[in-house]
Parts: sequence; structure tokens; C-alpha cells
Amino acid sequence: MPHRQNIFMKELYHGDNVFFKVGDETFEYIVSDCFLNHRRGDNDAIFTALGLDKTDKIDLASDNYGYDANNGDWPEYRSTDFAAATRLVKALYDLCNIHNTTKQ
Repeated sequence: MPHRQNIFMKELYHGDNVFFKVGDETFEYIVSDCFLNHRRGDNDAIFTALGLDKTDKIDLASDNYGYDANNGDWPEYRSTDFAAATRLVKALYDLCNIHNTTKQ
């Protein structure tokens, strides 16, 4: 059975850890005031693993934030808008689940 990530989660806050699984790779991030910070690599690693280019990444973030995302390896949300961060993380979990179920 493929690994499913929990999309029913509490709202994220500063200092929370977020884990994404794509295939055999796990990506660990920590929530900061304006973006998620990858613990072991580039902040855009999860987007790259899912095959999203820069435009796709910004569009996905802006759609989930409800406003234009600021540019960056992890598209920045407004300072301490953790609800927006949570929406993007849930969307990324959905994409990870789709990726993991289609790559069996």
C-alpha cells in the first residue's frame, strides 16, 4: 500500500516540523514566519521532486495563499499567515499522494 500523507492537520505555526514523502525520499521542513525552510537542502526541493517548475510553484502557492506569493525557493506568504502556509502544505500533500499512488 502506498504511503498516504495526512491532509487533515492542524494549522501550522512557527517552529512546526513538516514532512513530505515522495517515493523513497523524505523532505523535512520547519515553518518560519514567511516560508518553510528545508532542513537538509534547497527550500524548493519538494517542488522539484514533484516536477513543478518555478511558474507552477508560484501559481500553486498564490492559488493556496489567496494572494500573490512572493518569489523565493519556497514562495513566501505574508508574515505569520500560517493559515496560508497550511493550505499550501495540504495542497503539496495532495500532490505527493497522487505522485506516490501513480508511481507504484
